[in-house]
Amino acid sequence: MKQFFLHTPVTDAAGSGDRPSEASDGSRLTPVGAVYITPDDGSTDETTPTPGINYSLCLNIANVGSVPSVPFFVRFRLAGQIHLEGGLNIPYSFDHEFTKDEGLSAGSTFRALAYFGAFQNEEASFQLEACVYLFNTNIPLICAKDFVFVIHPNKNSSSVGD
Repeated sequence: MKQFFLHTPVTDAAGSGDRPSEASDGSRLTPVGAVYITPDDGSTDETTPTPGINYSLCLNIANVGSVPSVPFFVRFRLAGQIHLEGGLNIPYSFDHEFTKDEGLSAGSTFRALAYFGAFQNEEASFQLEACVYLFNTNIPLICAKDFVFVIHPNKNSSSVGD
């Protein structure tokens, strides 16, 4: 009977056989810190975003393994509510995926950025999440610590886009 493998069988020095190839791996990818919002290339971690300023969503990732990683992607999800006068809350959601087709070499770090834009000049509360996925999977390999924040309107200007 013919055998089928989901990986390339490799025999170790002891001859125990059938262990996964270590040519590339995704299991050693890990977030470096929490997911964050940045007004630049990722060098600034903005803890209190301001309406009207363009931001990107950011996650630093490291490959702490001894072999290169397989290709992966980072899924960013920003969800929350915009709080309008009169107690009206409008749900908001923004999703973006950043792909790293060539994977990540062993011992290196990488910064995934997803352009978001500007927050409106309205009171709002948000939760930002970022998870690392291997290609062709819908199960996160690992997720970074969430970032929860509130947008406070600038009383001296009108809403963005007015």
